[in-house]
Amino acid sequence: MSEQPAPTPEPTTPALPTKRRLSRRAAVVAFISVIGGLAIIVVGLMELQNRGTEGISGLSVADRQAAAQTENSPAPSFSMETLDGGTVSLDEMRGEIVVINFWATWCGPCRQEAPAFRRLSREYGSQGVRFLGINERDDRASAQAFVREFKLDYPSVFDPAGRLAYDFALYAMPTTFVVDPDGIIRYRFVGYLTEADLRGAIEDLLEEGR
Repeated sequence: MSEQPAPTPEPTTPALPTKRRLSRRAAVVAFISVIGGLAIIVVGLMELQNRGTEGISGLSVADRQAAAQTENSPAPSFSMETLDGGTVSLDEMRGEIVVINFWATWCGPCRQEAPAFRRLSREYGSQGVRFLGINERDDRASAQAFVREFKLDYPSVFDPAGRLAYDFALYAMPTTFVVDPDGIIRYRFVGYLTEADLRGAIEDLLEEGR
């Protein structure tokens, strides 16, 4: 007798997952999707916030034209050493309009606005308007070279530790404050400030005193 071939085994169908397994898998997929979505949102917000800026020492460079932000808060008092070794006290300027410009040599927009600050400081000096620079987190020699390059006649405080940046709640450079004769901050400009916009803020405060 010839041997009969062994019967071919029937293919087996893999067992389908139970409802519990399906529910668990769906929950894991949903969780991963939610986490991924949140990560994308966070990254997007960070990119939007930092667009056009470059961080250094906790501050950012605001590489954009400044827009006027009105304020009504007392300017923090301080008495600090200047770049040339003198001393400046903000309280001693009470009774005058004071333009306070935070700047640094590592801040590109600071170079862009410096010529206008020089011109306006000379133009309004005889009208009771004082200009004061705050050199932030910088090297003294580099900052002194900056002052000579742009022929800035007004004093600049040397603040390598960033004390005044904290006191004035600074978050970007350059930032300019316009303080009225009563020592109240009336305008804040974050970013490079045009000559026309700064002139307009100064004229507003001068008109109030006329």
